[in-house]
Amino acid sequence: MGSALSVPLSEQLDSFRDIMEQSDRESQMEDIDRLIACVKSIQVDLEDTMDEVGYLLEQLQSIKNPSMKAKLSRMQEDMREGLLRAGDQIKAVEKAVAEGIQNAINSLKKKESRLWTRS
Repeated sequence: MGSALSVPLSEQLDSFRDIMEQSDRESQMEDIDRLIACVKSIQVDLEDTMDEVGYLLEQLQSIKNPSMKAKLSRMQEDMREGLLRAGDQIKAVEKAVAEGIQNAINSLKKKESRLWTRS
């Protein structure tokens, strides 16, 4: 799980920000920036939690009781799998945001093109 937004989304966001500023839509851009910040925060939190689950696995190695060790190992693996699923979901959110931004850019460019052809 990467904590930084993917490069294409970052580039799209810069382009979209320029278009939104030119269209006097700063408030909508602020909403999108908050959404992006939330996605980044979740990615960082997931990475931190995965690190903690990895540390938990290391600590399990010192447990002597085999049945307790097995039970805790299963719990650790369940946590890890849940975090991986959450990571996949946040990647899907990032992809949907990127697609939405690209669609908005394309739509705004089409509208701008139509305005130029009518003039």
